[in-house]
Amino acid sequence: MPKLIRAKKAVLLIVRRVEEETPLAVVATFRGAYRLALFELAIANSNLDERSARMKMRREGRVQLWDMDQFEHLEQAMWSPIGRLAILQEIQVRNS
Repeated sequence: MPKLIRAKKAVLLIVRRVEEETPLAVVATFRGAYRLALFELAIANSNLDERSARMKMRREGRVQLWDMDQFEHLEQAMWSPIGRLAILQEIQVRNS
Protein backbone atom coordinates (compact mmCIF):
# COMPACT_ATOMS: atom_id res chain seq x y z
CA MET A 1 0.00 0.00 0.00
CA PRO A 2 1.43 3.43 -0.92
CA LYS A 3 2.51 5.66 1.91
CA LEU A 4 0.70 9.00 2.23
CA ILE A 5 2.95 12.03 2.10
CA ARG A 6 1.83 14.81 4.36
CA ALA A 7 3.02 18.37 4.29
CA LYS A 8 4.37 19.96 7.45
CA LYS A 9 3.10 23.41 6.53
CA ALA A 10 -0.01 24.72 4.79
CA VAL A 11 -1.50 28.10 3.98
CA LEU A 12 -4.64 29.40 5.70
CA LEU A 13 -6.78 31.77 3.63
CA ILE A 14 -8.70 34.34 5.68
CA VAL A 15 -11.14 36.79 4.09
CA ARG A 16 -11.51 40.15 5.83
CA ARG A 17 -14.57 42.23 5.04
CA VAL A 18 -14.50 45.58 6.86
CA GLU A 19 -13.87 44.43 10.48
CA GLU A 20 -14.86 40.75 10.21
CA GLU A 21 -12.26 38.07 9.52
CA THR A 22 -13.55 34.72 8.29
CA PRO A 23 -11.32 31.66 7.69
CA LEU A 24 -12.15 30.38 4.22
CA ALA A 25 -9.82 27.47 3.45
CA VAL A 26 -6.61 25.65 4.25
CA VAL A 27 -4.61 24.95 1.11
CA ALA A 28 -1.53 22.75 0.84
CA THR A 29 0.38 25.01 -1.57
CA PHE A 30 1.01 28.73 -1.67
CA ARG A 31 0.16 28.92 -5.36
CA GLY A 32 -3.23 27.31 -4.76
CA ALA A 33 -4.01 29.65 -1.87
CA TYR A 34 -2.92 32.70 -3.89
CA ARG A 35 -5.11 31.75 -6.84
CA LEU A 36 -8.06 30.93 -4.60
CA ALA A 37 -7.75 34.34 -2.93
CA LEU A 38 -7.76 36.09 -6.31
CA PHE A 39 -10.81 34.10 -7.39
CA GLU A 40 -12.86 34.38 -4.18
CA LEU A 41 -12.39 38.14 -3.82
CA ALA A 42 -12.50 38.85 -7.57
CA ILE A 43 -9.11 40.58 -7.43
CA ALA A 44 -8.18 41.72 -10.92
CA ASN A 45 -5.16 43.87 -10.07
CA SER A 46 -3.47 42.50 -6.95
CA ASN A 47 -1.15 44.65 -4.87
CA LEU A 48 1.47 41.86 -5.03
CA ASP A 49 2.19 39.46 -7.86
CA GLU A 50 2.63 35.80 -6.94
CA ARG A 51 6.41 35.92 -6.75
CA SER A 52 6.51 39.01 -4.52
CA ALA A 53 3.81 37.56 -2.29
CA ARG A 54 5.75 34.30 -1.94
CA MET A 55 8.91 36.17 -0.93
CA LYS A 56 7.00 38.23 1.62
CA MET A 57 5.42 35.04 2.98
CA ARG A 58 8.87 33.51 3.51
CA ARG A 59 10.06 36.59 5.41
CA GLU A 60 6.98 37.40 7.49
CA GLY A 61 4.76 34.32 7.43
CA ARG A 62 1.72 36.41 6.45
CA VAL A 63 0.61 38.25 3.30
CA GLN A 64 -2.28 40.65 2.73
CA LEU A 65 -3.78 40.94 -0.77
CA TRP A 66 -6.29 43.48 -2.07
CA ASP A 67 -7.49 44.86 -5.40
CA MET A 68 -5.51 47.96 -6.39
CA ASP A 69 -8.26 49.01 -8.82
CA GLN A 70 -10.65 49.53 -5.88
CA PHE A 71 -8.37 50.38 -2.96
CA GLU A 72 -5.11 52.27 -3.31
CA HIS A 73 -3.74 51.54 0.18
CA LEU A 74 -4.02 48.82 2.81
CA GLU A 75 -5.92 51.12 5.18
CA GLN A 76 -8.61 51.73 2.56
CA ALA A 77 -9.02 48.00 1.95
CA MET A 78 -9.27 47.34 5.70
CA TRP A 79 -11.49 50.16 6.91
CA SER A 80 -13.60 51.28 3.95
CA PRO A 81 -17.34 50.42 4.26
CA ILE A 82 -16.93 48.22 1.18
CA GLY A 83 -13.39 47.15 2.09
CA ARG A 84 -12.17 43.58 1.64
CA LEU A 85 -8.84 41.83 1.54
CA ALA A 86 -7.38 38.35 1.66
CA ILE A 87 -4.90 37.26 4.31
CA LEU A 88 -2.63 34.31 3.56
CA GLN A 89 -0.97 32.90 6.65
CA GLU A 90 1.43 30.00 7.00
CA ILE A 91 0.34 27.40 9.55
CA GLN A 92 1.76 24.16 10.92
CA VAL A 93 -0.09 20.95 10.06
CA ARG A 94 -0.62 18.50 12.89
CA ASN A 95 -0.40 14.84 11.93
CA SER A 96 -2.50 12.67 14.18
